[in-house]
Amino acid sequence: MLNVTLKVPTFFVSSCSHMEQQQIEKFKRYEVECRRYLMSKYFSDKNIFGGNIFDVKMTKDGETTKVSRFPGYQSYVDPANFNDGNSSKSNSTSETHAKRKQPSKKNYLS
Repeated sequence: MLNVTLKVPTFFVSSCSHMEQQQIEKFKRYEVECRRYLMSKYFSDKNIFGGNIFDVKMTKDGETTKVSRFPGYQSYVDPANFNDGNSSKSNSTSETHAKRKQPSKKNYLS
């Protein structure tokens, strides 16, 4: 069995530990920035355009309940097609259903 010992110069070890410490600090800083970004984006009660996500806010017995017609992430999923219903161009749900073509019923057995 071959026994090999490797001696590393002390200046190299100290510079590695300093670099590792810098990497740890950099990672912690990125983690804090990422946490702030995600909290402001997904937990700010605002949609991507700055509008309020929730339509109704009720307080009963000290508990606050917020209600919305749309999921909170809806404006982030497809911002180009997001319509929160506040604009004059919005369609009601009955108009939207009436405009859709119904699938034709074919007899697939014959």
